[in-house]
Amino acid sequence: MGKSATTIRFAAVGDLHVTKDSAGTLRAFFAQAAEAADALLLCGDLTDYGTAEEAQVLAEELGAVAIPIVAVLGNHDYQSAVPEKVIAVLKQAGVRVLDGEVCEIEGVGIAGVKGFAGGFGRGSLGAWGEPAIKQFVQEALNEAMKLESALAKLRMPRRIALLRDASFRDAIRHSVEHPNRDGAKGPTLPPPQWTVKCGSMTPSSRPARPTAILNVDPGEYFP
Repeated sequence: MGKSATTIRFAAVGDLHVTKDSAGTLRAFFAQAAEAADALLLCGDLTDYGTAEEAQVLAEELGAVAIPIVAVLGNHDYQSAVPEKVIAVLKQAGVRVLDGEVCEIEGVGIAGVKGFAGGFGRGSLGAWGEPAIKQFVQEALNEAMKLESALAKLRMPRRIALLRDASFRDAIRHSVEHPNRDGAKGPTLPPPQWTVKCGSMTPSSRPARPTAILNVDPGEYFP
C-alpha cells in the first residue's frame, strides 16, 4: 500500500520483547512499516528484560527506518532497573521516547506515557487497605495525571495518546478541559482521536505486518 500525499499514516506495534537473540528478526517487519506509513509508533515492552544490550539490538533493527519513530516504554523495559539506559540507546538511534512529553508529526500531536495497571471503572482497584495497595493505586494515578498533563499541552484537534498500559481512560476523556495559567478553564478541545496501546502480541506470535495503521486526514475534523 503506497503512501498518500493528503493522508498521514501511523504504523503502531507493541510487545516486541526484543532479546539479544532477536538480531535480524525484525528488520523486514520494520521496513514494511516504514514503506507503508509516515511514522512508526512503538507501544512499550520493547525489550524483554530491559537491558541496554537488548535496546541496542532493537536500535540496530530500526537502523534502516527513515520515518520518524516515537516510543513509550513498558513494564518489561523496567525489569533490570535501568530504563534510562534503554532510553539513551534508543534516543541515540533517533527514536523519540516519551514519558509525559509530547511531540508533533505533520500537525498531529502525540502524548506518551508508560501507563500502569489498575483496572477500569467499577473494576478499578481502590486505594483501600494495606499500604502496598495504596502505593500501587497512587502509581496508577501518577501515570494518569502525567498523561492528562501531556495531553493538555497539545492544542491541535488531532491528537494521539500513546501508552503501554491503558487503565485510566477517564484521564483521556477529561483531558479536554484544563486550567489556564490564571486558573480559569481553557477552551474545550475534542479528546484524542486514538488511544494507541499494545495488544496481545507475544514473541511467538509477531504479526507479518504492522498491528495497526492509523489514517489521519489533515483536512478533516474528528469530533
